[in-house]
Amino acid sequence: MYIRHLYSRITITILILLAAGWLILIQGTSEKSMEQEQIEEPVTIPAEYDKQIVSTDNGNLTEHDHAAQEGEEASASTLPETETPATADPANDSANDLITYMEQMSLQEKIAQMMYVGVSGTSLHEQEQQLIAEDHVGGIILLGGNIENKQQLSRYVTDMKKANQTYPIPLFIGADEEGGRVSRIPDSILNFPSNQVIGRVEDEQLSYEIGQLLARKVKSFGMNMNFAPVLDIHSNPHNQVIGDRAFGAEPDLVSTLGIATMKGMQSKSVIPVVKHFPGHGDTKLDSHVHLPRVNKSLQELERNELIPFRRSIAEGAEMVMVAHVLYPQLDDQYPASLSPVLLTDLLRKQMGFEGVVVTDDLSMGAITSHYTMPEAVIQSIRAGSDMVMVTQIHRDDYQALLQAISAAVESGQIPRKQIDDSVARILALKQRRSPLQGTSAASQPQPLADQLTTLNEDIQAVLRQIP
Repeated sequence: MYIRHLYSRITITILILLAAGWLILIQGTSEKSMEQEQIEEPVTIPAEYDKQIVSTDNGNLTEHDHAAQEGEEASASTLPETETPATADPANDSANDLITYMEQMSLQEKIAQMMYVGVSGTSLHEQEQQLIAEDHVGGIILLGGNIENKQQLSRYVTDMKKANQTYPIPLFIGADEEGGRVSRIPDSILNFPSNQVIGRVEDEQLSYEIGQLLARKVKSFGMNMNFAPVLDIHSNPHNQVIGDRAFGAEPDLVSTLGIATMKGMQSKSVIPVVKHFPGHGDTKLDSHVHLPRVNKSLQELERNELIPFRRSIAEGAEMVMVAHVLYPQLDDQYPASLSPVLLTDLLRKQMGFEGVVVTDDLSMGAITSHYTMPEAVIQSIRAGSDMVMVTQIHRDDYQALLQAISAAVESGQIPRKQIDDSVARILALKQRRSPLQGTSAASQPQPLADQLTTLNEDIQAVLRQIP
């Protein structure tokens, strides 16, 4: 009995000792695990990649968890190091570029960017070459007399870009390629019928495709701007200067087709210039020769002429050309292109246009019959124009004009801030359409034969849709 009792006590003691040892082992393992957790650094995702800024269907910006995208694992390594983080704002980079350029530019350089000039002949002469390479003019417009054939036009534009290639700010190079009777591109590239004919079709998609093809026509030759579409309403049957250049006599029709054409051009990275603000459709006189008058109130204009321009601004118009037309009920002293009432009060403030304002050619009779060129240019800039167009000008005249504008700024007649604001708008538009860097001619699109063949085939396909 005694031995059996002794064995029982020994057995119990051993079990107790084993249980205690097991508990100590478990506790030690747990403490070791906790110690490891305390000294081990957590794996984190850099803040700039943790969330992405994405655009919702309605265009608003919202935060979206990086890990939530189709079950993808959140990791900083999902983007190559060379890529810009998703939260970077390219617009800020552009703005910084623009500030840098603005800080570097002299007053005369800024004024030069506000000049849109014509050239003479069919090849780049020394004076025109100097206008580009030394004076750094902002834009060149090519008229009918500058264009002979596709080889000559290609060479001409290429030479302009070569003249500008050492300057960091690219040229605007544009032409009037409306279709119909206003077409500058050589006849070897098919033309479209007038806007009046296209207006009768009343097909918004067709107008969009025509806009794309008009852009391809000018872009094939290295140009980046088209002075079209016409947003004038043909409300006066005696008006010959506009006439069939307008889509029609109804503001809704003109708005719909004109904006579709504008957007088609923009889709091909060509800058459309809507014209002729605030409306040239109800005139009798040709502003190339005389100064037309339209005796309408603002209320009347709002019900008709201004509708296409208001809608185009709401739809993203980037550049507006202003007409040489006098509206005496709004401003009985100056035509629209020289009027602060129409350019600043109406177009900028009331209509909210923030893009580039360019005048119609100040060499036209409507202006030269009443003003000297320095008077017209200075008044137009004071009124609110960002760019003044002068197609008939020699370099000596250009230099004198530049000096006159500079003197007007120095004297306070033109506020320096106004110059800066205009140049900022011009450079912002150039930044969007082409980088502010050297414009090597080799990097520009060239009118290769196969490209032009394809372009003609595409134009022909659209022409088949027009009765």
